Amino acid sequence: MRSQQGKQDGPAQQRHPGAGNPGPAQGASWLALQRTAGNRAVSQVLAAPVVSREAKEDSGFIGSVKHGYDLAAKTMAQIADALAVPGEVAGKLGEDYDRQKSAAAVGAAGIEAALQRLENRSARFVFSVLQILRSTGSAESPNRAPYQWLIAGQASASPRLALIFRAISAPKGIADADYEGLPPEQAREIKSFIGLSSWDDPIAGLPRLGKSGAALTDEQKAQQQEQIGYIRTRRESASAAGNRLKDHKISSGPNKDKAGLEYGGSGKAEPNPTKTVEGSLKAAIWKELAAEGSSAAINTYDNQRFTWGRGWSALSTLPKLVQGYFKADPQLRQELMEAGFTNDGAAKAPGDSWLFVDVERGVVLEGKAALEALQTNRKFANVLIEIAEDDEHLQKMVDTQFEQIKYPKAFEEQWNAQKWTEETARFAFHCAHWGSKLDEAVAVGPDLLKLAKWIAAQRIDQKESKGNLQVVGAGASATIRVMADHAVEKLLSGQSAEPLSEHSEPGIYVQFGERKSKGGAAVKVYKVLKAP
Repeated sequence: MRSQQGKQDGPAQQRHPGAGNPGPAQGASWLALQRTAGNRAVSQVLAAPVVSREAKEDSGFIGSVKHGYDLAAKTMAQIADALAVPGEVAGKLGEDYDRQKSAAAVGAAGIEAALQRLENRSARFVFSVLQILRSTGSAESPNRAPYQWLIAGQASASPRLALIFRAISAPKGIADADYEGLPPEQAREIKSFIGLSSWDDPIAGLPRLGKSGAALTDEQKAQQQEQIGYIRTRRESASAAGNRLKDHKISSGPNKDKAGLEYGGSGKAEPNPTKTVEGSLKAAIWKELAAEGSSAAINTYDNQRFTWGRGWSALSTLPKLVQGYFKADPQLRQELMEAGFTNDGAAKAPGDSWLFVDVERGVVLEGKAALEALQTNRKFANVLIEIAEDDEHLQKMVDTQFEQIKYPKAFEEQWNAQKWTEETARFAFHCAHWGSKLDEAVAVGPDLLKLAKWIAAQRIDQKESKGNLQVVGAGASATIRVMADHAVEKLLSGQSAEPLSEHSEPGIYVQFGERKSKGGAAVKVYKVLKAP
């Protein structure tokens, strides 16, 4: 995936079919986690002391019974959670929604039966179920309708469950008095979830790696641990979305040679930008950027560490874009916070503005360290895909990316004067999106050959070049060739001898693939960039 203002290696992303909307079922890791919790809970029950007859006569017996009751209730909630998987419960709730939608006779009984699936669960379990349902929907409604139906039915829920629903859907209206009567653990779980909106606070939020934070009470420390648990759970909840991410060896940096990630999109048609005008320069550019993948595309394997959407780089243009997302769609920011990721919007170098929660160490990573941790995190990448392809966010993300397209006034004036064709305008802007200067491209164009030679000259691989033979690197060659629907390929001619030698025709050589030699070895094939 290419980016504006950031020079990258490797081929441009192409759209490729994905697995579509993920189902609600969870992966084996979730099941193992729940079974472990179940074994632990059962052990607690078996190890619980029996109250003797003598103890009944103690003056503190009533308190002991109350304590025992609270412990038993807590333990039973743990057992209930352990014997089910959040994804499975979310799936059942989706079925409940589909059933009541198609059978008017179900009526209020439908929502009441659905709520009963959650009544005896811990707050954390319920939040996880709601997050999954919010992201995946149901078989017949793979959108937010089942989640919204459940939230709208909270009047039929117990006060505790209704409070949990409010905590995920409208937390600002919750007051301290709403927690009265709840066991301390349940109150803390709900408060901790609400607190996820501010874990990025450098003082009161989660601890930053290598920095000392404010002195915390035991209760505050417990809340922080709850928050880290929630973030871990949210990432786990997306891990069963399917193998929609391709692995690519990371090209540079501390993670060099580890597996980076690529996702081009589901292959489904995206909505058009709200303000697009057919035949305009901006519409032509938007069409060109589809070569980078969908608006939900991801790349973590090249030297930009992380690109998201149609080629926006974390080291250059993505921070501004993400801040635009947050302004247009505050709920998107909240859902990213639930997964332990944000951009702080501070006036600093673009690569330094990222925050990512390391759930293993229980700390917040900043800047490039945050991006490096993100590069190989498949579970988190699945969360990004779920969020970006959610109908609740998709149109706003498309519109924000479209509004991010900027170009010199002279470019549009020349376009309106028909000096640029759609092909050459798209090619010029893609060069700029890849990291070159658009002003220079506009000055070089609108001739396609001149533009091709201009961008190729910026991508010469000195290690491969020899004398008058200038060789564009393999990754750069692949990108140049796909720009503007492979426009440059018609300007390439001949086929090089391998290896390139001083007897080859002087010029700029663009790699065009590989062929097998007589001995069976792979041989690089180059073509010369010149006038037809």
